[in-house]
Amino acid sequence: MANPIIKVVLSAVDEITGVTKKAGESVSSFSDKAKAALGSLAALGVGAALGAFFKSAIEEASAAEVGMGRLGTAVRNAGGNFDAPAAAGEHGRERDAAVDGDG
Repeated sequence: MANPIIKVVLSAVDEITGVTKKAGESVSSFSDKAKAALGSLAALGVGAALGAFFKSAIEEASAAEVGMGRLGTAVRNAGGNFDAPAAAGEHGRERDAAVDGDG
């Protein structure tokens, strides 16, 4: 017949093993869930940063367009032709191409 003290010790060890196994599984499950949540938060952060970047780029492009319009108005008010520099620039490119032998 087995010693009752040994039975109690073995029973306690079995119970503790079960509890520690469940605790380990819970920690592992929590870790997996935390990783998934952090991954989602990181994706949201990247999305927000990209959104802010594009918003800023659009605002700056809009401001540049307004500035070009004001510059054109100022040149025309001063008696100049705002489109003339573009035409001269095209002529200059044609001349350069002819000199380089590209055209």
